[in-house]
Order: sequence, then C-alpha cells, then structure tokens
Amino acid sequence: MNEYCRRIAFTMHRFGNDFDSFNKDYDYRSSVLFNLQQIGENAKLIRLWLSENSTYDWNPVCSFRDFIAHNYARVENKVIWKILTDDFPLMMNEAIRLKSL
Repeated sequence: MNEYCRRIAFTMHRFGNDFDSFNKDYDYRSSVLFNLQQIGENAKLIRLWLSENSTYDWNPVCSFRDFIAHNYARVENKVIWKILTDDFPLMMNEAIRLKSL
C-alpha cells in the first residue's frame, strides 16, 4: 500500500495540487484512481490484520475500491479530489506507520 500511496503523492506533485489540473487531465485522474483501487484491493486482502493494528477506518477505502472497479464511469472528479485532499494524507501516514510494524 505504501508504494501506491507514494505513486499518488508523486502524481499530485507532478500534475499539480489543484482541482483544475486534476479535473482537466485524464491521465492524472486515471493514475490516481488506479492507485486508490490498488490500495483498496490490498487493504481487503489484509483486512483482519488492519483491524487489529490500525485505528484508521479502512472500510471506506475497500468500499471505494469496489465502486471504482464496478462503476468507473460514475466516479465524480469532485469526490476523488475530496478524498485526495481530506482522506489521502491520513491514509498515507497510517500506511507508513503500519509498514514499520
């Protein structure tokens, strides 16, 4: 999960940390969605371990993975951006913390 978090952070740095850049660039959005989907997939695989070792709520991450996979065309850019700005920094910090366990 750390690698996918790192890729999202790099993508945001590369393309710009503003909604307009995100909204206008398909490759930016596609890269972020792919990596969020991979984080959710990995979280699903270790869900029990996460529940025992993390106070972060990984369930929405897992659910969003399913939504991306099955409703890709219905994902709204504003929702993704809100996840990136509000939730992603916390998730990335927790993934880094968990790697050290």
